[in-house]
Amino acid sequence: MLFRSDLRPQPSDRWYTVTDIARATGMAPAVIGRVISAMGIRGAPGLSRQVVTTTPDDDKTVFAYVYNERARGLILAACGGNPPGEAA
Repeated sequence: MLFRSDLRPQPSDRWYTVTDIARATGMAPAVIGRVISAMGIRGAPGLSRQVVTTTPDDDKTVFAYVYNERARGLILAACGGNPPGEAA
């Protein structure tokens, strides 16, 4: 039997945007996007998922990808490590 509480995101279900990851590294989101493309994890099952969102300026609907904690770790490692203040 499936309960409503089973449908709620769990604390470990944190998803990060490219902008979130860019802020953690101090790099531009475009640079992080190129790293993600080079790694081939955009759209990879178990690492990312596509979401529908809107642009901040004109409320245009767009598709974007968000990345889980494991993907974030891979991206940070590819960019030279963890952001300041985070354990390795």
